[in-house]
Amino acid sequence: SFELLLGVPPELPPAFAPRDHSALQGLRVLVVDDNLVAQQIMAGMLQGLGWQTVLAEGADDAVATIDQALRQGTKPFDVVFLDWNMPPGKNGMDLATELAQRFAAGPKPLLIMVTASGRELLQAVPQAQRDLLDGFLVKPVTGSMLYDAVVDASAAVSGTAPRTVATRRTGRQLNGLRLLVVEDNLINQQVADELLTREGARVTLAGDGQQAVDALGQQPDGFDAVLMD
Repeated sequence: SFELLLGVPPELPPAFAPRDHSALQGLRVLVVDDNLVAQQIMAGMLQGLGWQTVLAEGADDAVATIDQALRQGTKPFDVVFLDWNMPPGKNGMDLATELAQRFAAGPKPLLIMVTASGRELLQAVPQAQRDLLDGFLVKPVTGSMLYDAVVDASAAVSGTAPRTVATRRTGRQLNGLRLLVVEDNLINQQVADELLTREGARVTLAGDGQQAVDALGQQPDGFDAVLMD
């Protein structure tokens, strides 16, 4: 065991200042995704945050749901999470454009795009369309990522934090790193491989522990790190 004596700065840096999260209690959230499994996963995470969650299977269903709420005189939604790829028909960016026009005369819900395609997709979109979005997340997402996206988007809209939607990250973070990924689930293998390779890593996959041990035995100095399920 050990003890550390840590000094307290005279002033807290703005980035670490505590935020008031009371405004995020009981938010009404719309999840737009044509994949029913993805819908249910997102709904579970959002409901775990205490937010009222409604599901829509595509752009047209989302517009109809919003219009129905408006006709009933109820507040439509505080946040809309849009999946980018929803074939056939309108994609998430088309829906964001339509919703921005629909709420042009009054306050609009926060629009947060969720995609499995990476931020490169956003860079190919004209700046005017990018500015319609209040946040951008790359799948797979977690409950804390969804919460942080709403917190950051709310702060940006209120003027208490800078917008970071269109920020471009330069360079690849794992260039040349040799990674052994041990995972028996084929979908998780694919996700890990794509995410790590995109950052410049050289990835070798093992389907179970024995395959991993064999790979390490054959190449004792062949890997910089092992990621294990």
